[in-house]
Amino acid sequence: MLASMLLLTSCFKDEGNYDYAEMNPPHWLINANNPVSIVARQGQDAVFDASKFFVWDKDSAIRSQEVRYEWIVNDKVIGEGLVLRIPTEELMEIAGVKDFSNEASTYGTFNVVEKSTGVKYMGKIQVWFYSKFSSDNWIIMTDQGGQVGLSAIRQKYSYVDGVEQVDYELIKDAYGEANQDAKLQGTPINMNWAFDKHISSQGSITVVTDRGGYELRASDLSFYSKIEGEQFLDGTPANFNLVARADCDGSSSAQPATFLASKDGQVYSRVMSLNYLGGKYLSEPYYVDEKGYRITKFGNTLYGNPMIPCYDEKNRRIMMASVLTEQKTDENGDKFFVSVTRLNPLTDTATYVPVNNMPEGTKVLYLGLTNHVPNNTRGCLHFTMAYNRPNETQTRITDFAVYVNTSNTNKGDYFSNSFKLENVPQLDSTSCFLSSGATYRFGYPSTDVAARTTYYTVGNKIYYVQRIAYDMWGKEFKEFELPKGVTINSRITYLALSFLTCNEFIVGCENGDLFIFDITALNAPKLLFQDNLGGKVMSARQLGLRRATSDKFNN
Repeated sequence: MLASMLLLTSCFKDEGNYDYAEMNPPHWLINANNPVSIVARQGQDAVFDASKFFVWDKDSAIRSQEVRYEWIVNDKVIGEGLVLRIPTEELMEIAGVKDFSNEASTYGTFNVVEKSTGVKYMGKIQVWFYSKFSSDNWIIMTDQGGQVGLSAIRQKYSYVDGVEQVDYELIKDAYGEANQDAKLQGTPINMNWAFDKHISSQGSITVVTDRGGYELRASDLSFYSKIEGEQFLDGTPANFNLVARADCDGSSSAQPATFLASKDGQVYSRVMSLNYLGGKYLSEPYYVDEKGYRITKFGNTLYGNPMIPCYDEKNRRIMMASVLTEQKTDENGDKFFVSVTRLNPLTDTATYVPVNNMPEGTKVLYLGLTNHVPNNTRGCLHFTMAYNRPNETQTRITDFAVYVNTSNTNKGDYFSNSFKLENVPQLDSTSCFLSSGATYRFGYPSTDVAARTTYYTVGNKIYYVQRIAYDMWGKEFKEFELPKGVTINSRITYLALSFLTCNEFIVGCENGDLFIFDITALNAPKLLFQDNLGGKVMSARQLGLRRATSDKFNN
């Protein structure tokens, strides 16, 4: 007690042997507790700019001389200054960040440090380390007089007066930049994107030519491998000439699988592990039944969905290539689960849709998703087929539904619909088609419109048929109205939609012209980008982490 009283008395006698300084903290223009996003892209300088993070409430000129600024990323000081510019690769080395990723960011702080006292005022930041090509970027394949051309279009986001602005940057020879001006061999046929995590953070781009399939790292388009040899269980099959590839990119219920179509119509498949670190193509083609088959077309599916439509030209029937998880029993009676691929022909529906044994002379032009009756899916995916029947002078559109778990056709009348395209002459293989099965609609009216719309082209004109919302039978035929001052002077050779919100509409032409329209309001499109790529536009694939409700777009 005596000691405590002496201590208390000493406190009362404190005559103030301290220096007190008036605090003059920065007035934050950001929420210092919420991270500010900064993008660091491969091959470019990352810019850390705090000039708009804060102001001084008084004595700004003097105050700026009393402090210093430092940037911390991943608990490491990566530089100083109000504005810091540093090459992304150097930044990653200093910060100890090893991989590019658009799935997760790396956190840090921007610190205003008092020189005299060391007191720090901190604002949070998060840095996104993006590969050269990443989410929302487009890879475009062109035919450059019989040679493959690969271009890339990158979006750059900024904010002006609080409004997001998007600029587009075109890299015409993106493959040459990444491969010391090398060229891919052969005449281009088509292009595929797959979420191959073992190849790059952005998956793979497969370019198919008459010389084979070339896998590229989608993150920068550098060459990875050719689909041949050791990628097959027993070596490259005899007479294997790749013409198309389609992927089921894995889900909670099935492992990722790939299907390859050869020039003779035979299909080869593989199943990979969930982490993409195993699995080879079977060296024997898939067996279906005694009829045989000749697959000439892969259609569209949803990302993560285990079912891809394809057309058997030999027997004029639609098949479903799928990967499903099945329960097996080993020799000891223990049960286990394994993912297996299937290639199943559909059976006839009760009405309207001859998906099996179509009349001789039928020409199937397109297979894709649709989703204009979203409240009535009942475990099904809805598909649209465009085709010409013998002895008919107009192209026909038919909708049908397939059960996901069994690949059987839903025979109910409500899921079947067939009608002729009334506003155009009969279409052929020179026409382009596009439809969407988007199911992610909350907050994105453009996906709802896309799910009800099928686009088709005649020459340099675009038309579409639009289903009336939640009405299986109601529809309207319209011509796509170009924005004022925009003209398309060449035959259209490719159509594409952005996979998530379906609001970016790509139109590619035979003369190399490429247009990107904003179709958030389909009846009033806006031109976002226009350029010429120097060769016939054949394919476009958008990179990015998809959702199960997003289109895969194999076509």
